[in-house]
Amino acid sequence: MSSSYWLFKDTPAQREDFTTLTGNASFPSKFCNHQWLENVPVCEKAIELLAPIKQYVAAVTAKKCTDLQTKSYRIIAENVKDQLLPAKLAFFMSVAKQIQPFLVSYQTDSPMIPFLYSDLSSLLRSVMEHFVKPALLTAASNVQIVDMTRSQNFCDYTKIDVGFSANRICKDHLSTKKQHLEFRMERGAFLQTLVQKLLSRSPLNYKMARYMAAFASMTNGIN
Repeated sequence: MSSSYWLFKDTPAQREDFTTLTGNASFPSKFCNHQWLENVPVCEKAIELLAPIKQYVAAVTAKKCTDLQTKSYRIIAENVKDQLLPAKLAFFMSVAKQIQPFLVSYQTDSPMIPFLYSDLSSLLRSVMEHFVKPALLTAASNVQIVDMTRSQNFCDYTKIDVGFSANRICKDHLSTKKQHLEFRMERGAFLQTLVQKLLSRSPLNYKMARYMAAFASMTNGIN
């Protein structure tokens, strides 16, 4: 997504070739690796433009357009060959959409600390539901007690929830069980890393966050 943005950024000739070839005057949006709040629409645009970009790469390869030697183009040309790319983008967007409401809620000057513990716990639990055994999550009163280093706590790869769109794309476009399994294994590894990162750096590790949650109930009572 980052490379597709920079490929057409400040390059009128490439933008003209792309528009003339595909009939599409829309271009990729800017992608930032660490700002999920803005990247849901970026991913939506990437999915929308995937077919035109593939058409553009094919034209460059066939020497119908200016031959490009930039790093951005090389990355794009390599990735559009990936049969799993549409499913990967769909999976990325499903996870980003799951996290987005939490980020939107906390883009405010209002005192949100009392709600942080419960909101973040709910977010982590919803992400963990994709790959942690349901019985374990149901029994866990606190998501922090689920050991993310033990593979026994995770669902079988065939049962990992990769999202409706990604699952449909896999069924429609992947021909072998091995491809399905590899995709789910990679997505499961990503979800595990995501949860581990959130747990290691989250306010849930601090007693103050739990104590401040008491003010949330007081606020609800006042309301």
